[in-house]
Amino acid sequence: MHSLAFLLFGTMNRNDILSTAGETLAYAEDYLDTRIELIKLNVAEKGAQSGASVLALAIVGTIGLFALGCFTIALSIWLGGLVDSYALGFLIVGAIYSIIAIILYLLRETLLTTPLLRALITQLFKPN
Repeated sequence: MHSLAFLLFGTMNRNDILSTAGETLAYAEDYLDTRIELIKLNVAEKGAQSGASVLALAIVGTIGLFALGCFTIALSIWLGGLVDSYALGFLIVGAIYSIIAIILYLLRETLLTTPLLRALITQLFKPN
């Protein structure tokens, strides 16, 4: 009666089988190590891309806030000249911003959270 190894592998002896199994295990370990390194590189690339996007957005946003501040002051002074009270001009512009803030707060899910999450997920999972 022949052993199971002989039936499965023909004339291979035990040492040949162990050697082949060891090589296969080494290849599998190399493959897994390579896949892990690839995943690490992909995560690092996505992180760098996201970080660069956030930094660019912060720079543009900061410049935009300075411009908005200048326009706000100009609008306040202009409205103050129309109503003959600079304080009232600034109060009107402040009220306009307060109304905009309340509207944004009430619609934050639709206007802010969902689009921002969608953009972030798209950025993270877009193919290279």
